[in-house]
Amino acid sequence: MRVILTAFADRSFKFIVKPPPTTWFIKKASGLAKMSDKPGHNMIGRVSIKYIYEAAKIKQEVDPSLVERDVEAIVRSMLGSCKAMGIEVVEDTLPPTPIRVEF
Repeated sequence: MRVILTAFADRSFKFIVKPPPTTWFIKKASGLAKMSDKPGHNMIGRVSIKYIYEAAKIKQEVDPSLVERDVEAIVRSMLGSCKAMGIEVVEDTLPPTPIRVEF
């Protein structure tokens, strides 16, 4: 949780609680603890575009700096973060990833 705290000389204060960063949302959706060591070359996980859209709506509602921006702009920003993290964004209609069994 990110908090911006402003303290004043008269001992009063003001704080703003912001939502978690975009990377937190993406890590939770992909179920991965670490991201790719070579983003763009190694895609190590998948996230649904539907989840990205829902996370963007949450960020727009809660983050005061994103209230003025439309949801599409926030989604595009989150897509760029996914690409930089080595996460592939897929449609909901794709089949799940097959499980590899090695002997």
